Amino acid sequence: LPGGTSAEATSTNERGQVAGRSTVTGGAIHALVWQNGTIKDLGTLGGGYSGVYGRFAINNRGQVVGDSTTATGEDHAFLLQVVIRQ
Repeated sequence: LPGGTSAEATSTNERGQVAGRSTVTGGAIHALVWQNGTIKDLGTLGGGYSGVYGRFAINNRGQVVGDSTTATGEDHAFLLQVVIRQ
């Protein structure tokens, strides 16, 4: 992701989408989805971290599961429907 220095792919689906996480400017870590050369930053729930794990983190419908911190530091699970416009 822009300003980041590292990224990790953790899951793929049959549509060719790849889910993972990346550092961003300032050192925070954000979940991401990549498809056909386009990357989408999934952001956080207000904190400095979000990520997706395991080979089933993204399904063939483009739904991503992971966890994220909130602005108060709590950790919460999330489920997002990801649409990447080409």
